[in-house]
Amino acid sequence: VGIVEPPDDLSLANPPSNPELLNYLAEGFREHNFDMKWLHREICKSETYQRGWSPNATNLHDDR
Repeated sequence: VGIVEPPDDLSLANPPSNPELLNYLAEGFREHNFDMKWLHREICKSETYQRGWSPNATNLHDDR
């Protein structure tokens, strides 16, 4: 699950799965004058982004 699911439905009727993360990214994006490089850097250096996508012994049977 991303910040919102589905990703193209950012609305009040579809609350974020992680509101603290969304607020952090939104506030930081604004504070850095809407700098896309800052936003990309924050996302790409996160532990979640750096995790592998392929199944392994511990997550082979997970639904997501």
